[in-house]
Amino acid sequence: MSKSATIFLVALALMLAVALTAAAALAAAPTMTAMAEDDDSLSFTRVYPSDGYYPISSATLVAASGEYAAAYDSGTVIVLGDNAFTLSLNGKQANGMWLAGSLLLLRTQTDGSAAEYFITDLTDASHALTQITVPEDASYIVADDAYIYFK
Repeated sequence: MSKSATIFLVALALMLAVALTAAAALAAAPTMTAMAEDDDSLSFTRVYPSDGYYPISSATLVAASGEYAAAYDSGTVIVLGDNAFTLSLNGKQANGMWLAGSLLLLRTQTDGSAAEYFITDLTDASHALTQITVPEDASYIVADDAYIYFK
């Protein structure tokens, strides 16, 4: 047998092996079915909690510590911890939020004005927001469970 015929037979055998392997893999693959788009075809009932549940529909900022979680949703800060409560920003729009333990730091900015920073201690019953000054050369802010860092 010539060298080209041998190469042809080896190539043919390899192609046949690849085709058989692919066919076996496809035969063993699970069957996929498309899920229906409408709720009527689902085979289970959706149940929403009625206790300990605070609905958040479109949060744009989220922060969390070991004790608290906070979400900025539609102009309001929703805080979850031992109990749930909301903080009003009096018409200001938050564009930054950090939690360190029970300290919540908010950055607000309205219509191109300079950023303002407010802090509150979530353990204080009044939840009063106090305006603070941050370093002018701070390029970013990070928080862990104990401190807020300005760099």
